[in-house]
Amino acid sequence: MNWWDKALFDTCSLITLDKINLDHPEIMKHFETVRVIEPSLSSDNLYLATAERLRKFVHPIELPSVTVIAEILQHAQLSCSIAQVDQLIYAVAIHGSYAVVTADKDLAETMIKKGLHVGNMAIILHELFLDNKLKENQCNTIINDLAKRSDYILPPHDLSCHALKKFRFP
Repeated sequence: MNWWDKALFDTCSLITLDKINLDHPEIMKHFETVRVIEPSLSSDNLYLATAERLRKFVHPIELPSVTVIAEILQHAQLSCSIAQVDQLIYAVAIHGSYAVVTADKDLAETMIKKGLHVGNMAIILHELFLDNKLKENQCNTIINDLAKRSDYILPPHDLSCHALKKFRFP
């Protein structure tokens, strides 16, 4: 089992995963359990068609009580730039000791300070490549397909799986 199969995915990571699934459904076998919170799938955060596709393979997890969420957020020192849905992801991750797959560097830094494992889709692709679960040409194709859709997981000047070696997040 991979670390991301025990992780909580944020909305941006779900969108990236949806794009990968549309273009490269064979990759989805490497995602056994995609945990989400229901607000990430709301119309405030996703197009209806995207949410419907994602619902076929994601596993919504229950939110802790409002009291627990409020207590966790009261003690958090979250940047004001962190979206409300990401604040909920933070609270759920802290409460359940989940790793987090996120594209938000502020959220990632906050999670790391709390001792939780954090990664993003670029790190996952790199690990799949290093584990020989993705061939170089597959990895390059996925990265470039994501870039064509304006979903930049890497700087646009070096869109290859070898660039993932140099990639640092957050």
